[in-house]
Amino acid sequence: MEVLNAAIDDVASAVGVATPVFKILVSLLLGYPLAFVFDNVPRSQVAARHVLSGLFGAFIVYFNFGTEGLVHTLGPAVGTFVLLDVVGVRLKQWTAAVVLNFAWSLGYLLVGYAAVATDGYHIDWTLPYCVLCLRLIGLGFDYWDEAAAIESAAAAASAPTATTTTSKAGASGAAANAARTAVATASPVELFGYALCFPSVMVGPQFSLRRYRLMITKRPPTYRGRFAYAASRLLLGAVYLGANAVLSQYYNGGMINSEYYRGLGIGGATWMLWAVGKIAMSKYLGTWLVMEGAAALAGLGYRWDVDAKARAAAGADDKQKAQAAIDA
Repeated sequence: MEVLNAAIDDVASAVGVATPVFKILVSLLLGYPLAFVFDNVPRSQVAARHVLSGLFGAFIVYFNFGTEGLVHTLGPAVGTFVLLDVVGVRLKQWTAAVVLNFAWSLGYLLVGYAAVATDGYHIDWTLPYCVLCLRLIGLGFDYWDEAAAIESAAAAASAPTATTTTSKAGASGAAANAARTAVATASPVELFGYALCFPSVMVGPQFSLRRYRLMITKRPPTYRGRFAYAASRLLLGAVYLGANAVLSQYYNGGMINSEYYRGLGIGGATWMLWAVGKIAMSKYLGTWLVMEGAAALAGLGYRWDVDAKARAAAGADDKQKAQAAIDA
């Protein structure tokens, strides 16, 4: 690894980019070949896909931040698993579990910020953990919502109804809801893959456990356009990053504290502030676009809800055409 780091330092120096920034760019691009490998693992191999998702993400974190990065991502994830499993699943105290998980995840991040704070901006393990913090907090709320659905389904099943038919239907629906929501808690292997999901481990995006499970178990039927879509995200992201690299040399945050800025009138100062903000934002937009392409290749961003509605509408349209043909 030392040889690799030395080579990366040399390349980063030759390109004129700081080594941490260069590593992040490499990590974003690495998501594309990793997504291709991941996509070719059969959907029937669920455990293998969980492990591969987590291992790829762990490699990216280690590549950027070494052992320290792995400790500060795996540690909080283990803490969340224990809290939600013990307080939520075993003790059935989901409100307490969500509150404790929120305090644990956010508190870990705030303490981390305080521990690594410097006068200027630098890249460290708090970057991926900021993403993970939101994911772990969201996981707790997902569990909480599903626990509420279980209680609602149980109440509906036990409530007296007017007719026997209605009673049976209500009990059947409640049982179906209970069965659907009871399986929501993640196993350690699944949480490993979800927490360190490689297309999003560095800069996002955020997604629910349900969407992650769809990526693991289902292959989208309309997959032919994903390569073109991923390429478009990559190219557009490169445009944003390139524009930021060029324009930030002339318009950057340091200008706001300069004598030149103080000498501008209200119109010039407002325009300068707008330009600096837009150019600074282009850096984040570029990284998100590049990672969006990798996520699309992995199947993470597929809109199953829209696809289901489209297929249902197409099926209804086919039935109407068939019925019209019979009537004719």
